[in-house]
Amino acid sequence: MGSCISVPKNTHVKEEVSKIHTATGPEDLLIDSVAGDSVRLIISCNDHRLGENAPRGMLQMVNLDADSIYARPLTILGEPEGLDFHPHGISLASDTLGENHYLYVVSHNDKVDKHYIYKYQVYWDSLVFVQSYESPLMHSPNSVAALANGTFYVTNDLGKRGSRMEAILAQKKGSVIYKNKADKWVTVVPKMAYPNGLCVEDNHYLYIGTTRQNKLFRFVIEYDGNLVDRQILGKAFGGDNVREYGDEVLIPAHHNLFKFAAHYRDRTKLAPSVVYSIAKDKSSRKVVYANDGSQISASATAVEYKGYFYLGQVFEPYLLQVKVK
Repeated sequence: MGSCISVPKNTHVKEEVSKIHTATGPEDLLIDSVAGDSVRLIISCNDHRLGENAPRGMLQMVNLDADSIYARPLTILGEPEGLDFHPHGISLASDTLGENHYLYVVSHNDKVDKHYIYKYQVYWDSLVFVQSYESPLMHSPNSVAALANGTFYVTNDLGKRGSRMEAILAQKKGSVIYKNKADKWVTVVPKMAYPNGLCVEDNHYLYIGTTRQNKLFRFVIEYDGNLVDRQILGKAFGGDNVREYGDEVLIPAHHNLFKFAAHYRDRTKLAPSVVYSIAKDKSSRKVVYANDGSQISASATAVEYKGYFYLGQVFEPYLLQVKVK
């Protein structure tokens, strides 16, 4: 299986994009419209180039309804002393009554090869630590997607964390696991080639983006958390995080994994960014943003609000605001 595909021509000129400076590595982001009177982005930031030597990561917010749009840190309260924090995938879920809101965060401690899901209660100016989760099944977590009942799904992108050969060969050693209401963990989708992004729709559908399987999947969520009725919604070569976009789904894609790897080693070497919008009914698949990497390299997440896409990226310290065409 190849590791690169042709990149569509650039879709936006420089006047149609602007940068929002953040902490390093704003890889994952989501829209929060429930924790306050304004709509904001919550952003997961971590220095992925430094790996186990990275400083503590950070969660930031951007008030999208403010006159001046900028990123600022979210205060975290109540964490246990010495908690190691290197955030990766994030998911926001309200409880069944819609009164309390929780952020679930994948966090890595690569120094000791431990990986966690941290749960925080969400307020406008702060996050309050609730609980941490750990399981032997969660050996290479990437993304998390939570349900209203407190259960959640996690992707293990690789069978062995950091295995470049496994990724290059597109071996189906990744999986999707599920933490149920009894705090038991089960594998619900085995044998996937680098399952990456997750997204839950209405506590009924689970979307899975796959970086090396090059497909966007959708499953129906049963009452016990089991996944059935697998459908392939469309192709996305090098697909990353998944976010809803009305009747469509946004998924950035890494069309050249060799350039992605070069950008990881050297920030001056650009990696292309492509964002697809795929219809939930499979009726369309279109490129909504593409760039050779000069505007943003290795884009990883895309969300939309009031006529703009907001793109996160794996390594550099800014988001890109892009006009929807």
